[in-house]
Amino acid sequence: MEEGDDTYEGVVMYHGIIPERRRSSKVIELSGYEMLKLRITLQKMKEQNLQLAQSNSQMQTVLRVIKEKQKVLNHELACKNGVVIAKNLELEVS
Repeated sequence: MEEGDDTYEGVVMYHGIIPERRRSSKVIELSGYEMLKLRITLQKMKEQNLQLAQSNSQMQTVLRVIKEKQKVLNHELACKNGVVIAKNLELEVS
């Protein structure tokens, strides 16, 4: 085969294309792998976010209940203080 021969040029061109295609295939394969890793990471983050949202909702509910209980207890305390003051005034008057 001589350099000017069409077959020789075809073989040289063929051998130049094959490594390039292999490199391109490798890049595509690695990109696909990276995409898969990103999808898995995204799914894990979505699950973690859901768990955090559920925990947050539960804590907010508990906090609301505690605040309501505190309001009730404050009201009871104010009423009892009123009764004590009234009884003290009764004692002072008598």
